Amino acid sequence: MTDQPDDFLAFWAEHDDTTRETRRILGVDVTVPHDLPLRFEQRLDQAGAAATEDDLRVLLVDLFGQDVLDRWVDAGITSRQLQVLLAWGIANGSGRRIGFAEAADIVAKAEAAKGKAASRAPAGGSSRTRASAGTGRSSKRTSAASMA
Repeated sequence: MTDQPDDFLAFWAEHDDTTRETRRILGVDVTVPHDLPLRFEQRLDQAGAAATEDDLRVLLVDLFGQDVLDRWVDAGITSRQLQVLLAWGIANGSGRRIGFAEAADIVAKAEAAKGKAASRAPAGGSSRTRASAGTGRSSKRTSAASMA
């Protein structure tokens, strides 16, 4: 292995025109996600609805940085707040600039859709395909609202 700088990373640093906004969330300054690592999307798909706390922790590290979840837990974060922050982070990281209020609306719509789907689902079976709260189109990806 060489000690030479990575040419692509040097290029990207010069040409990446995104600003590094930060937000204070429950006493923790986090950088607003502006792009999602491919690893994040793969982990999100793998975790699905049966996400464990460890799955969540890994996703949050990719979105917001190391130890953020522990600091939020210490600050008293609720399950609903975490769902909103995940929706907010995923949307912003996907290039859709939204605020916390819109993220809360996305979570509420996803929960309502999940409740309607559960009341219509035949006993003993369900489908992982559901309407996306943001677009209304069918999506196999698990919504951020169901991750917590």
